[in-house]
Amino acid sequence: MKKTPIMLGIALVVIVSLLSVPSAIPADVGWTIREQLDLKAPALDISASPDGKLLYILSPGKVAVYSFVDDKIVNRISIDKAFDRMVYLPENNSLFVTSRSGTTFQIIQLERIYAFSTSGLPYNGSERAPVIIAVFSSYQSPYCAAVDPMLQQMLYKYPNQLKLVFKNFPPSNHQFAIKAATAALAAHAQGKFQEFHYKLFDNHRDLNDAKIQEIAEELELDMERFNGDMEDPSIQKLVARDIEDGRQIGLEGLSLPIIFVNGKLPLVGSLESIQDLIEAELKKEKR
Repeated sequence: MKKTPIMLGIALVVIVSLLSVPSAIPADVGWTIREQLDLKAPALDISASPDGKLLYILSPGKVAVYSFVDDKIVNRISIDKAFDRMVYLPENNSLFVTSRSGTTFQIIQLERIYAFSTSGLPYNGSERAPVIIAVFSSYQSPYCAAVDPMLQQMLYKYPNQLKLVFKNFPPSNHQFAIKAATAALAAHAQGKFQEFHYKLFDNHRDLNDAKIQEIAEELELDMERFNGDMEDPSIQKLVARDIEDGRQIGLEGLSLPIIFVNGKLPLVGSLESIQDLIEAELKKEKR
């Protein structure tokens, strides 16, 4: 086929265009100094968490924990000054520290502390308790209903050391759980949260609009105020905040209830492990 001048011209334009495309390899690299910290001691080793959110910096006698989310050192772990090497073990979320000159080593078990708000929510126990138990639950869950009395029993064992707070995180198939949570907070406005809370769990299999109204009447609430408070945006925002908190810390799809002790999840989901964690937190408080 004979090439025409027009075709030759198009080919020339394509060749010139390809030659003018910038290289995929940058000719230079830009940077910004994000943070500069004075550790007050030389850094001997560093390691990072798999999600890239935390940096562990080993110095003589301590491990500094730097948070990229907060842009600051959020904790310092005291260790023997002889340790001068460190490795992060992602399989069990721990740090392995050793010494070039010694024969001992330590495994430091790390605990993730989840951040969420409990402000403005009703609670049971001591207001200034050193240990806060936060329960993400649903009023239509039989498991939450079964665990609730056991958690309440813990308050008798630790009357001044525990604060028990409920946060609502119902799955989408619990049709009336959000309305039940709103009703419990509306009852709280009349000083009847605990009573309403217990009644909701007692009736977790039969919750609907009529049952919620029936419970309110049984507890002799001011019904006009109760129904008005259920429409109060400030109360609805508290429930919405609970749900958003649960989503932000990755609770979707997990079985309820999900129980935190001072923001920490027990290693095993049992009441025994929860009590062990409570004891560990109380021991830290005594130091």
